[in-house]
Amino acid sequence: MNVLVLGGSGLLGSALMQSFNKMKWNCYTAGRSETHDLQLKGAFVQELTEFLSKKQISHVVNLVALTNVDACEEDPYKAYQINTEFVDQCISAVESILPKTIKFIHISTDQVYSGIGPHLEGNAYPINVYGLTKLLADKSVLRAEGLVLRVNFFGKSLIDGRSSFSDWVIQAIREKKQIPVFNDVYINALSIASLCEEIQCRLVDFKPGIYNLGTSDGFSKAELAFAIARKFGFDEGYLSEATVESVALKARRPNDMRMDVSHYQNSFNTNLPSLEQELDRIIDEYQ
Repeated sequence: MNVLVLGGSGLLGSALMQSFNKMKWNCYTAGRSETHDLQLKGAFVQELTEFLSKKQISHVVNLVALTNVDACEEDPYKAYQINTEFVDQCISAVESILPKTIKFIHISTDQVYSGIGPHLEGNAYPINVYGLTKLLADKSVLRAEGLVLRVNFFGKSLIDGRSSFSDWVIQAIREKKQIPVFNDVYINALSIASLCEEIQCRLVDFKPGIYNLGTSDGFSKAELAFAIARKFGFDEGYLSEATVESVALKARRPNDMRMDVSHYQNSFNTNLPSLEQELDRIIDEYQ
């Protein structure tokens, strides 16, 4: 299997590349920096097309995104360029290779949802620029018969300067810093390790469509933070419950991003883990 990961050096990408390499697949990365196997600049469709053909790429996994929700709100055009236009260009390159055998997997977000969850895939209704630009990309991938995974995740980061929610919580408690944790924002995030495994499985068992991918149960960010503290035997006193409205944020945030994962489980005949199982899984990562 010859796999190209777009954005393979980020928080999820670094872990995903590590997971793929264990499979002894031929893996390449592409992105804006010179550290990638293929550096993408400006209008890169032709350059990407040539790379796909030369390396006989069988699967493309897109992780490229501007994920800073407030930054997207401040610069909608930049958010559109990275989160939507970039995907459209990649799809153009993939679809130009004949016969059309390259499988395209796109990693999306639970930020496309709002209102009361758990949400089904067809009920996307974003309330910020980030969610909107990601939803537009989802639709482009779906039209091209690709596979979209809407996700949220936590777990130990492998790279400096990029932290997950669990990294932030654990570091704050270890440094004895008081932090607010939202008791009115609900998610069902997977561990990075489990997410990498599921993406790996989708390369082998690929079915076009949009899928919610998360834990089997939902929880607030405060519940997740306190669960992490208890699991590691940390002092919960450094965690203060707060509401999302109490913090000055530029972009609106959905309160309930819990996703109904039944479509994914039924389509791929699998049972997704619970939060408790995911917490057990990340313990060794932080020892």
